[in-house]
Amino acid sequence: MRYVLWLVSIICLVSLTSYKVLAKDVAVNPVEATVVAYFEELYDVPVFDGLTVLTQQAMSFDKPDGRISQAVAFTDNKSWGEVLSFYKTTLAQMGWKHAEKGSFTREAEMLEISHEQEDSGLIIRFLLRPL
Repeated sequence: MRYVLWLVSIICLVSLTSYKVLAKDVAVNPVEATVVAYFEELYDVPVFDGLTVLTQQAMSFDKPDGRISQAVAFTDNKSWGEVLSFYKTTLAQMGWKHAEKGSFTREAEMLEISHEQEDSGLIIRFLLRPL
């Protein structure tokens, strides 16, 4: 019986010591949570860090065939290549398939991402429509 009490005491001591070490590691190395913003009209399309959403140019219509939504963003510190690369990677993780240039398809929808170069920066247009 003494042996069992001794063994249980050792296991509890090791468990408590391990817990303290693990808790200390978590406190010293907290995981940073990243907040991801999404377009209001395109609720499942994230806003790339560095884009400013131009809410006054947004629109959305629901049709029997599906929704038609547009979102517009501006950047003065990202290139078209950076923007397109981000969306190719991110949208693929969300089930979108890259069709051509800036077009992506998922189920019965197509998302077209285009850009216009202005003197002050880059305007990015996102158009979601039924296939």
